[in-house]
Amino acid sequence: MANKVDPSKKKQIAYRIQNYRINNSLLQKEVASSLDMSVSGLKKIETGQTNVTVPYLMKMHEEYGMSADYALFGETKSIDAILDSVSCLEYKDKLLLFVRLFAYITEINDDAVKSLTKEELIKLIENALK
Repeated sequence: MANKVDPSKKKQIAYRIQNYRINNSLLQKEVASSLDMSVSGLKKIETGQTNVTVPYLMKMHEEYGMSADYALFGETKSIDAILDSVSCLEYKDKLLLFVRLFAYITEINDDAVKSLTKEELIKLIENALK
């Protein structure tokens, strides 16, 4: 069996990796730096000129939460699978997840949310629900 990746699949992988970075508002320079690689190396991955490596996928997952299933196959977890994972969390972690999702949906900077007091957060949510 050959070790070559089908060129069309290679392009799809590159496209998903690039889109993941863009959709998460990450700059190439930022990602390359955090993954200890050059910007040109990242560009080669994102254009399909270079095969993505397992260490790259592992670092992208550790640093940015990108799953290898998504990068390689375009698969994402279903809502039911996510809910099953959330149901196992402690109440405090569920609340933190809710706050982060709320921040994401309302496009509030995650760092800003982390610094909110409980009262500020409640007021923010109440205003959003009006």
